[in-house]
Amino acid sequence: MLFPATKFFGLVLALFVPALLLSTEVTLPLGAAVLLICHLSAGPEPRPPHDWEAVDTHFGSIAHGQADPILEYQVSQEIQNRALASKARVIIFPESVAPHWTSATDLFWQDTFTALSTSGKTLLVGASLDDLSRRPDAAPAEITNYDFTGAVAALRSVRADAGQSVAWEPVKPSRYRNAVLMRGTETGTFLQRIPVPLGMWHPFSNAGVP
Repeated sequence: MLFPATKFFGLVLALFVPALLLSTEVTLPLGAAVLLICHLSAGPEPRPPHDWEAVDTHFGSIAHGQADPILEYQVSQEIQNRALASKARVIIFPESVAPHWTSATDLFWQDTFTALSTSGKTLLVGASLDDLSRRPDAAPAEITNYDFTGAVAALRSVRADAGQSVAWEPVKPSRYRNAVLMRGTETGTFLQRIPVPLGMWHPFSNAGVP
């Protein structure tokens, strides 16, 4: 960003920026001149392909808030409808808009994937996948699950208010993979190789991204 289009040479220059700020009256203007020359000669930013669409979503804290299967269902429906209605060849949705992706989710979206493939479209969606690498013999219920006790109690109660809000409690946080799923004409999975320390990667813990 400081020295565009200079590759490793720009990286080396960036390492000297703190020294330039404390340096003499000659080197500081010289560094500023080099920075300006790089920006003027780099040219405009590359334009995205005309047949790609990046969707700006407003789903709230679907990935980091309290688990809510109903909200997740509504979001998944909106993503699928938006992808099917798009005229773009590649449709991209943000990170973690599908916070609990399993093989069942893949099956649930299968009709949409088939329709996208038929129309020559590819969907890229950010998702969280269960990580079974540390517990290969664990049962699926131990990895991702919901406690529906409150919902069942409300349904069984004849005095339950139809508009009553029911909290969905997930099990203790487990290990997961931050991924981009590619479905439709092309199929693939891209896993984040370097998760954000502390925010995603939790050292000495059984939760977070490995």
